[in-house]
Amino acid sequence: MCTHSSFRSALIRIGCLAWCGLLALPVGAGLLPLSDVVQVSAGLAHSCAVTGNGAVRCWGSNEYGQLGDGGSTDRNTPVQVSGLDSGVQQVGVGRDHSCALTGSGAVLCWGRNEFGQLGDGTTTQRLLPVPVSGLSGGVQAIGVGGSFSCALNASGAVLCWGGNTFGSLGDGSTSQRSVPGLVSGLSTGVAAISTGNAHACAIVATSGALRCWGYNAGGQLGNGSTESQVVPATVSGLGGGVATVAAGVLHTCATLAATGAARCWGNNFRGQLGDGSFVNRTLPVDVSGLSGNVVRLGIGHYHSCAQLTDGTVRCWGDNYHGQLGIGAGSHGQPTSAALPGLDGIVSLAAGHHHACAVASDGMARCWGANNRGQIGMGETALPGYGRMPTDVLGLTSGVVALTSGSEHSCALTVGGAVKCWGRNLHGQLGDGSRVRRFSPATVTSLPGAVQMLAAGVDHTCALVAGAVRCWGSNQYRQLGAPGDLGPHPPVGVNLPGSTTMISAGDRHTCALNSAGRVSCWGMVPFVGSGGVPGTLADLVSGIVSIAAGGDHNCALTHTGVVRCWGSNGSGQFGYHGDDSPYQTVPVSGLSPGVQALSAGAEHTCMRSTTGRIECWGRSNYGQGGDPGPVGYAGLGSGVQSVSAGGFHNCVVIDGTARCWGNNALGQLGDGTMVNAYVPVDVIGLGGGVQAVVSGNTHSCALTSAGGVQCWGDNYHGQLGDGSFPGVPLPQVVKVDLAFFRSGFEAGEGE
Repeated sequence: MCTHSSFRSALIRIGCLAWCGLLALPVGAGLLPLSDVVQVSAGLAHSCAVTGNGAVRCWGSNEYGQLGDGGSTDRNTPVQVSGLDSGVQQVGVGRDHSCALTGSGAVLCWGRNEFGQLGDGTTTQRLLPVPVSGLSGGVQAIGVGGSFSCALNASGAVLCWGGNTFGSLGDGSTSQRSVPGLVSGLSTGVAAISTGNAHACAIVATSGALRCWGYNAGGQLGNGSTESQVVPATVSGLGGGVATVAAGVLHTCATLAATGAARCWGNNFRGQLGDGSFVNRTLPVDVSGLSGNVVRLGIGHYHSCAQLTDGTVRCWGDNYHGQLGIGAGSHGQPTSAALPGLDGIVSLAAGHHHACAVASDGMARCWGANNRGQIGMGETALPGYGRMPTDVLGLTSGVVALTSGSEHSCALTVGGAVKCWGRNLHGQLGDGSRVRRFSPATVTSLPGAVQMLAAGVDHTCALVAGAVRCWGSNQYRQLGAPGDLGPHPPVGVNLPGSTTMISAGDRHTCALNSAGRVSCWGMVPFVGSGGVPGTLADLVSGIVSIAAGGDHNCALTHTGVVRCWGSNGSGQFGYHGDDSPYQTVPVSGLSPGVQALSAGAEHTCMRSTTGRIECWGRSNYGQGGDPGPVGYAGLGSGVQSVSAGGFHNCVVIDGTARCWGNNALGQLGDGTMVNAYVPVDVIGLGGGVQAVVSGNTHSCALTSAGGVQCWGDNYHGQLGDGSFPGVPLPQVVKVDLAFFRSGFEAGEGE
């Protein structure tokens, strides 16, 4: 971000809210590079630029009118901000609002105004720019935060307005205000300001000291504490005067006037402080490899970027959306890395999960998340999900079995090898890293041919010659071993007898041995202590099949009775009642001849010897029985297999796949995103399906040719087709010439 203005805010990805755009279409012939840009600013999911003649253009999310074009339609190429076609010297972008500083020193804002962040004396949303009350001239710089805004006037005073829950207005209170008010103690003598999501900082002109105020949960105020401050506090440990400052969501960075070195402090969850660690810091630390020559900083949510005197850019921190601009990556790059092919940079800005830079030729380039078009390249970078099956790279044949965890999948090959893809934050892919994989990676260090696989939320287990080995997260001892192992070769689980079947729940695992005994380990109440496998008294013998769900398990006895235990908060036992963590409960009302079980997040399904499917438990999307067992219209008998996922189910019947339940990310594979309460056909698979496995929000099928195809959520690479949901390398911002007619959108009334 530029010195005077930065954006940041927290984003919780719920369901499809972050990735519900249409599949990307080819960029149109009418797109040309946006040229003559002099300054750029990036927000939560939108960006804005100032051109050489002072016009403002914005692109990306427009839910609250933050693009200023008079509408609320997202734009994946820049649109002209109405009334700001010349004379603007600076633009600032927040979470859902934007502000501009004119050449005469006036401030105008537009977009969301729930907290008074537009400063017009109201809390009314504005689709077009409105003047900020009392700031009709004399302002020299603006800073736009998550839900507040600030201005630096000609006398060096700082005024702020908008949301103030944690003291981000710096006026000694926590009350929001819809008109500008002075920041306590900063009525004169300030040289520069920067606004983060809910905190702000100011550089004192005479001494170069840095003072910050507002939210401080991550230590982003740099005063050695994590207590929020309603008035400015001096940042400690900078060791000299500050030249520039940039405030993010939970961290802050500054450059030193004497050396040009960069220092950062605050939350370091993804290495965004750049000191080579992931340790939070309440006092400034040096950014490794940036001992000097830094002229500008851009700070995002969990990533940071620096512009050097030679016009190059280096970034560090989270790269999950490609926001470091160095290619597709994963969480946690704690040291700075140079962006390839990016030089001659004169302006830099970092948004929530994306960043933009302007080169000396006037071209703007952006990279990172593009789900709302915030890169401005003329398309959205998807698939963030896939509505229809797509081939998993390298697995078009030779696969004999599949398993899906919450956000990863694994395949067992005909030779007994295991290949996994998708989320890998805890090493659940078994390749010795934490790097998510968009195509299959081979699990290493397995001692022989694998017979069976089972995947949980963040861990995976394999059955090898009657023994069980697990890898991934061990936070709840779900690997059957003590301690936090991190990315680690598969570890052996000490189990009685010879194991014949394994099943993984969210954070626990169960195994069935040849004597019909069930042993479980992981999250309490499924085990004893220290990850040692335990057995319930009524599961020591006579069990023929098991299924581990979210926080419940079910077992099929040799007499055909299904017994469940664990949580019953959603009717996982077929009725609404108390939990039963230490003894099993029989499920009533099931048709005779139960042959196989599959447990989902809070529901379970069975397949009978005649191929009948019945499910029970939570049924908010039709996936269970709410709570007692129910059959499904249109399936009849003859179903070959059933798989229960997070909130959806899939079956194979006569070689075809059908799914039902939640479909927010296309996990039913019918080409829509419409929930289905009865089974619908998966499109594009045809016949010859051997099995289907259901993850949390994705599904995969094993074909008769031994190939694998997946559909649904691809946020973590679950589709395995090599696609990446972000823009990992800088792309030129494009303008659609066909979009305008004399300054108005083509096809719309003037």
